[in-house]
Amino acid sequence: MWFIQRNFAGTVEASCKNEQGQGMSQGIRFNKLLGGTLLVTGTCIGAGMLGLPVATAAGGFVPSLGVFILVWALMIFTGLVMLEVSLYFDHDVNLISMARATMGNWGAKLAWITLVLFLYSLLAAYTASGSALVHAGFASMGAPVSLSWVMLGFATVFAAVVYLGAHFVDYCNRLLIIGLLAAYFTLIFSVFPHVQATLLHDGEAKYLFAASPLIVTAFGFHLLIPSLKTYLQNHVATLRWAIILGSTLPLLVYILWQVSITGVIPTHGPEGLNAMYLEGEPVVPMIHALDTLLGSSVISDGAKLFVFFAIVSSYMGVALGLFDFFADALKIKKQAWKRIFLLGLTFLPPLVFALYYPEGFIMALGYAGFFAVILLILYPAFMAFRGRQKSLAKHYQVAGGSIALGAAMLAGLFVILMEVLNRMQLLPLPHP
Repeated sequence: MWFIQRNFAGTVEASCKNEQGQGMSQGIRFNKLLGGTLLVTGTCIGAGMLGLPVATAAGGFVPSLGVFILVWALMIFTGLVMLEVSLYFDHDVNLISMARATMGNWGAKLAWITLVLFLYSLLAAYTASGSALVHAGFASMGAPVSLSWVMLGFATVFAAVVYLGAHFVDYCNRLLIIGLLAAYFTLIFSVFPHVQATLLHDGEAKYLFAASPLIVTAFGFHLLIPSLKTYLQNHVATLRWAIILGSTLPLLVYILWQVSITGVIPTHGPEGLNAMYLEGEPVVPMIHALDTLLGSSVISDGAKLFVFFAIVSSYMGVALGLFDFFADALKIKKQAWKRIFLLGLTFLPPLVFALYYPEGFIMALGYAGFFAVILLILYPAFMAFRGRQKSLAKHYQVAGGSIALGAAMLAGLFVILMEVLNRMQLLPLPHP
């Protein structure tokens, strides 16, 4: 949930007087640890989790769980490495400035481009999925509207929300997060009694290669770390625990979500999870399948609300983050027609993608995963490698040396290769 990082980054400075955290009492430290943990968790969890059961269903629950744990461990490691790099500097930094200091101008420019493409991919996925949900809602009320018009309206409404500014987005998002949590737990507790253990054993691990970029995206929190460093006053132990605990909570949330969906909706069949994956836009079919199989209005309504809150909260957060990033990077003041120009830069490219690929939710998340690997795995590892060569490490260095950094880079390159092979249709596709 990108809005957490963006809004949080601008408000922590006033509360951070002790750079090394020496004066924090136990109570203050616990409160800050709790706050930091929840920030990491909130940054990980977003609308991307909606695609996890569909993308991994063909691989089976147990193999998928194994991949989740491997990616979770990798992302904790690279998160700690990103922390190490951020601690090279005594002043406030971000990914772009850290890349420039460790890798030079070429590294900063590549990070700039990759970050924009990453956020565009997320916005395209949320536009496609959110519009499909609204389109289905109109159809259920007997008022069918063209999907293209729904997409235009969807983007326009949220462009207006972003135009009103960060405070308005923050207020709306707090309400959405409360609704998201309430709907999630209602859905989980309602669905769990209907889970069939036999459905969890269906699948082959070879189908999980194509899902690896999406799983990486689901555990992405690394861009928050420079702001988290300021909030936790450079206190290394508290920062480490916030990263470890904050990324473990999403793992538990994803496992419960995985059990709830793959244990109820069959993998195969015309309305199975594999068919949804091949269609490319699984959100509406997933809700329809739950409604058909369980016949419960509580579950159906809970699923609709959860999906809606997840998509809209993520969409607003990412859009606001990209809007402000463009304003800062391009040195454009957010005034009058310039705000309109920034809104066009933010919303038009992903809208065009969604219009051309209306069933591109899974595709766009795959692209997002590709760019996430570069930003969240390769960049931290390479920046740390270069920083250690320059003897920049001062307060903290992640264990494992160059071997661990090299292993992380190889893992990242492997995930990128899987996405490339998937786009070339060289990976095995599940059968409906």
